[in-house]
Amino acid sequence: MQVEMKYIVFFLSLLLFTSLTPSRVFASETQAVATPSATATASSQIDYVLAYPGILPDNLLYPLKMIRDAIVGFLIADPLKKAQFDLLQTDKRVNAALFLANSGDRKNLALSTLSKAANYFEQAIDKTRQAKKEGQDVQSFVNQLHLANEKHQQVVQEIQSLLPGNKRSDLDGVRLRLQSYQKQVNQLMPTR
Repeated sequence: MQVEMKYIVFFLSLLLFTSLTPSRVFASETQAVATPSATATASSQIDYVLAYPGILPDNLLYPLKMIRDAIVGFLIADPLKKAQFDLLQTDKRVNAALFLANSGDRKNLALSTLSKAANYFEQAIDKTRQAKKEGQDVQSFVNQLHLANEKHQQVVQEIQSLLPGNKRSDLDGVRLRLQSYQKQVNQLMPTR
């Protein structure tokens, strides 16, 4: 009985510790690391920094991170804040996919990670739409969504170039989803 209690206390402490780690601090401290490929010219780079992903999906502790993120996401009631959280999750997964694609033997995991990133981006759009219907000012966040989507598309192209020829078409679905999301984000922008 005491051994089980020790495990419970250990895992709760670990969960609490990982939930207190500020994700945005990692992103700002590691801007140079956030996009590991330095082959593209600065003029073609989108001026948007992806959040640092932390541990990657192939890490043993990754399921704990997913549980933590699910709990945090569930506790956010405000639709705009939930959209911001979903965008953060998207950014982390897009960047994680880039790290995985650059690592050689984990390219298949990069594809599934990108697909999950697209799911989070779709949720961010839906929550932004809801916040707009509720009368919240979403203009600056819609601009951020627009810029983020452009960066995500750029990273997907970069990942596609890293994949072997027979795997490149696997990303076509993700690219098409991101392009359709760009249209949805544009519809959220006010008409001039």
